[in-house]
Amino acid sequence: MLRNEFTKTIKIIPKDKIALIDESGMKILHTVTMEVAGAMVKKLINIYKE
Repeated sequence: MLRNEFTKTIKIIPKDKIALIDESGMKILHTVTMEVAGAMVKKLINIYKE
């Protein structure tokens, strides 16, 4: 699991999805597929390269 500056936790869940969960670790706030998450990361990398 990875923790970001907003004190939310990112967790890999079954069926190749990534979930953003609350501080307690009990409530899933949002999920995306690995494919979507990968595309988002690539876009962010390209933005920071500019």
